[in-house]
Amino acid sequence: MLPADFEQRYDADERALILAHETAHARRGDGWWCLLARILAALCWFHPLAWWALAALRHDQELACDAAVLGEHGEQRRSYANAMLKTQSAVFALPVGCTWSPRHPLTERIAMLKQQPISILRQRSGGAILALLVVAATSAIYTGATRAR
Repeated sequence: MLPADFEQRYDADERALILAHETAHARRGDGWWCLLARILAALCWFHPLAWWALAALRHDQELACDAAVLGEHGEQRRSYANAMLKTQSAVFALPVGCTWSPRHPLTERIAMLKQQPISILRQRSGGAILALLVVAATSAIYTGATRAR
């Protein structure tokens, strides 16, 4: 679904970026994941973490699609930021109460556009450190379990 003034509000580059963002949602199956999350939140309506998790899921989906668009169109960061700023936020705040967040979600999305992509060396180093931590934790648990016998 696009706004009625889609052709007038956005230039050609912005339109292409918005469509790339929405295509990323479709490729990832975000609509189905949202449906499942809403069903789970409805079943656990009494638990505040269910509603927090639902909001966090939506926010993470937006950030993931932004990252996918930047991966394909990284040189058009400024146009993408302009398109986001022209778009009204779909999140409506309560008229009374606290949103539990000092920052608007769009602020984080725009800030992400300024970041440089993570290098392959940094990704592999992080993976190696994570693997070492898993091995160390597993060894500690195994050692503790064998001594307890």
